[in-house]
Amino acid sequence: VELLCAALLTVGSYSLLTLYDFIAVRNIDKEIPYRKIVPISFLGFTFSNTIGFSLLTGTSIRYKFYSELGLSGNKITQIVISCSVTFFLGLFFICGIALVCFPSEKLSALPLPTWLFSLTTVIGIGMLLSVLGYLLMSMLRKKPFNFRGFEITPPMLSVSLKQLLVSSLDWIVVGTLFYSLLPAVENLGYIQVLSIFFVANALGVLAHVPGGIGVFESVVTVALSQYLPVEKILGAIIVYRIIYYIIPFLISL
Repeated sequence: VELLCAALLTVGSYSLLTLYDFIAVRNIDKEIPYRKIVPISFLGFTFSNTIGFSLLTGTSIRYKFYSELGLSGNKITQIVISCSVTFFLGLFFICGIALVCFPSEKLSALPLPTWLFSLTTVIGIGMLLSVLGYLLMSMLRKKPFNFRGFEITPPMLSVSLKQLLVSSLDWIVVGTLFYSLLPAVENLGYIQVLSIFFVANALGVLAHVPGGIGVFESVVTVALSQYLPVEKILGAIIVYRIIYYIIPFLISL
């Protein structure tokens, strides 16, 4: 039952990820149907999620297939930037809240610089302010940005809110997926697991490694070890990696 639930949540997450591209494409081109966007988005995200180095993986895939659909290089660049912004909007919003509310002393056993723990709240506030800044820019900025011949038009506030909503829902779905793989235990609730999951992902992104691998495992293991045996935590992490990363990647291949 847990594996079936995890599989369905994985499908739900990747369905939400296709909306990243859909929102971006609809913002610049009204003619490409959703059914053509889905496989491009799925390929792009599975490669960038699993391998990392999104500029070489997901971006290359999007350039290849969107150019075949007749989009110019400038428009594809805007799509790539929009997808990246959508990803980080939800990450910064959800993880910012988690970092502000999460007690930093729970992470003191990690082999990370001690100054990082004292700055978790500051980092969380910075993440939330960056989200607010993006929304304010959408309200106030109307002129396009020009960079080396590329013109990037700021999205309307309604588009930015859609980006924030879709990305936040996606992160909650993935967090729920991880929660479904953990054995039930007293004193460990859904919100606690989500907070730990989001903090682990935030630190993984700050460490700039594909999928937060290594950092994610360390944070989750340290934070959950007071509730569960380490072998059960690592077992859940391995199954999570297989279901959410490896299987979709193999399908893409």
